[in-house]
Amino acid sequence: MIKLHDLGRFTLRVLSGCCLLAATTFTVHAQQLTFTTFAGPAGGPGSADGTGSAARFDFPVGVATDSGGNVYVSEWGNNTIRKITPAGVVTTLAGSAGLSGSADGIGSAARFALPAGVATDSGGNVYVAEWSNHTIRKITPAGLVTTLAGSPRVSGSVDGTGSAARFNSPTGVATDSGGNVFVADSSNSTIRKITPAGVVTTLAGSAGLSGIADGTGSAARFSGPQGVATDSRGNVFVADTFNNKIRVGRPALADSATIDFSTGTVGTTRRISTSAQTATSWQWTLIRRPSASTATLSSTSIRNPVFTPDVPDLYIFQLTASNGVRTSITTISLTATPVSSRPTLGRSLSRDRQHRRWPTSLGAEGETRRMSRRNSELVEKAGSDQPWRSRIGC
Repeated sequence: MIKLHDLGRFTLRVLSGCCLLAATTFTVHAQQLTFTTFAGPAGGPGSADGTGSAARFDFPVGVATDSGGNVYVSEWGNNTIRKITPAGVVTTLAGSAGLSGSADGIGSAARFALPAGVATDSGGNVYVAEWSNHTIRKITPAGLVTTLAGSPRVSGSVDGTGSAARFNSPTGVATDSGGNVFVADSSNSTIRKITPAGVVTTLAGSAGLSGIADGTGSAARFSGPQGVATDSRGNVFVADTFNNKIRVGRPALADSATIDFSTGTVGTTRRISTSAQTATSWQWTLIRRPSASTATLSSTSIRNPVFTPDVPDLYIFQLTASNGVRTSITTISLTATPVSSRPTLGRSLSRDRQHRRWPTSLGAEGETRRMSRRNSELVEKAGSDQPWRSRIGC
């Protein structure tokens, strides 16, 4: 049953379901939410600090909370980060309203340029994804702003430590219990990870290659992801904006697809397998093959099936491996080449003037027999002259 509760501008869809336990039916109703204005007026924008409706905001974009119940807000219009206490008292944590830039510093001495996503960690630090500066900023509880990763106004996609890393319009940001920071790198269509030491890696996706594909690591594809979140089990959730999907990244197995040889002739059987071998179930899919091919895997649900290509072209296999808890999705490819039509060595023959046959193909055997032919010609020229025979070894 679905109940609709219209609360002014918000329509909450509250879902209730039924559970059967020991032949007894229980109806469970989700808690209804009532929305009120926590801070800011009903009127126009501004930048004033204050309590409740006395405060002013200008184009707030990101919001996050900490363990103490404080709320942090990123503002595009003011280029500031605001803090709201549980009592509704609004202050400017970092930045100065109306002044954009990329300066590190304490409180109002810091500068931001279109701060977007905001997140907190267990230590009370605040992290900001700066859309226009292409950087990830860190704000301590004392208001000290530093650049955790990236270089101001320099876009790109480079893994590295601190300022050596590059982002392209990062939008969403989240943290986990280990102090890692996850970034939705929107214009790169990738998900990035930053360790507490500031080491940046690409967790999923491939820079510059947008699309929609499930997979492990760089095999996955996104299109302009803008939101990211984590849970206590290590899962990463992504708002895949232009694909209109919510994606989830789960801790992956080490198992990946392998093949004995990545190239081979048509008709030659190839064996595919996995490395490492920790999975308990496997699902193989032939995701690309030539239109004229009818070749299939010997099995799609064992670890090491075989495959025999029947048409010269590219074949791509996808493996989904699982141990019941973790899953990995990887791909491998096979390039099938035509069977060679080159003549067999020694099959092509010619005749000399005395009707003897000699091979015309090259190779060790052919060269030896050509020398024998030349020696015979020399013998014919020499007649019974013994020095000629001894000179040529006859």
